[in-house]
Order: sequence, then structure tokens, then C-alpha cells
Amino acid sequence: MEKVVVTGAAGFIGSNLTDYLLSSGYQVLGLDNFSTGKSKFLESAMGHPNFKLLICDLSDTESFKNNIAGYDCVFHFAANADVRFGTDHPSKDLEQ
Repeated sequence: MEKVVVTGAAGFIGSNLTDYLLSSGYQVLGLDNFSTGKSKFLESAMGHPNFKLLICDLSDTESFKNNIAGYDCVFHFAANADVRFGTDHPSKDLEQ
């Protein structure tokens, strides 16, 4: 079984990809800090035996590297969903 990581798993795109990957037989590690993601998007994944959720901040690079060790692929969807805010405060995108 292929093991994959989805960053931004609690966002709209990340959660839909997570559901698809789980239904396709993948083992999925979902990463999110819930700054904009919503737990309701992960309701179906949370009960799946091949899903693990890790609430974390991707800016902690050492922790990130340690947590994804042994996985085959990373789908990176962690991002600031508020484009207007990001345009007005670009440094916040680096912090989120």
C-alpha cells in the first residue's frame, strides 16, 4: 500500500483529495494547522482506518521532515485561502 501525505488536509481541496486517495486504497497522513481548514471537511476521513491526522505547523521544518519520513509522496495544499489578506499582509503567508 502506498503511503502519501496531504498538507492542508482540512481545506476544501486537501480534504477532497484525501477522500479520493483513501477510497483508492492509499494510506494517508493528513497535516493541517487549522488556521483556515475546517474539521467538518475531514469527517469521512476521520473514521477511515488508513487515515492519520497530525495537527502541526509546517514552518517547523525538522518536525515536518520527521513526520513524513517513510512516505512515498507529498501533495502540498497548505496555503492561505484568503487572497486579499495575503496581498495586504504578504509576510503572514510565510507565518501560516
